[in-house]
Amino acid sequence: MISKTMISKKTVKNRLITPRFQAKIGASLFVLMLFSLSGCISKAPKTAFYTLAVQPTKIQAAPSVSASIENTKNSLVGSETVGVGPITLPEYIRNSQIVSFTSESRLHVASNAAWAGDVNANLTRVMGLYLSKHLPTTSVQTFPWDRRARPAYQLIVRFHQFGGVKGKSIMLDAQWQLINTKTKTLAEQGSLSVSEPLDGMSTHAYVAGLNRAVQTLTFALIREI
Repeated sequence: MISKTMISKKTVKNRLITPRFQAKIGASLFVLMLFSLSGCISKAPKTAFYTLAVQPTKIQAAPSVSASIENTKNSLVGSETVGVGPITLPEYIRNSQIVSFTSESRLHVASNAAWAGDVNANLTRVMGLYLSKHLPTTSVQTFPWDRRARPAYQLIVRFHQFGGVKGKSIMLDAQWQLINTKTKTLAEQGSLSVSEPLDGMSTHAYVAGLNRAVQTLTFALIREI
């Protein structure tokens, strides 16, 4: 009697778990997995793209700037043409993603914030626009330029520091040279350091601070040349 009952239970169980039933369970699990994956993908933050841009503020005194200059020849003649570039940025800035500092020697690479294009070319264009606007009698070109229309002076800028700590400040540190392309001699050279406080911890505030710092540094450079 006991053996017949056990056989009967096993038979019912085996009938319930048929290959067709197993296939239905597998299909259901697969559909649930797809829904789960699509949910994860939809929740992933989208990448925000940023760019350096000309700021509307007028030229004014910049107490946050420290500068040194060495005149070796006559300074830039107002009626001459000047070429901006090449501009060299630190290697860590050449990443397409936006990089900030978390300490003096540690970097943070943003996972969902990137530059909209070549930041070096973007910076060259912005600095060139500032010079064009505030040196109205000077014709300004940006690197690279046509060899047949070489500018009379070439402004070379090398940034050793280009960034900062979110929520604290931006630091720009650069050396510049003004080359007379006709005589191939050094007309002027100097260095500039800019400190710009930040308004918040966001990437938006960080890029806005970079824009203000670039403007301040370029204005200081205009005063020197």
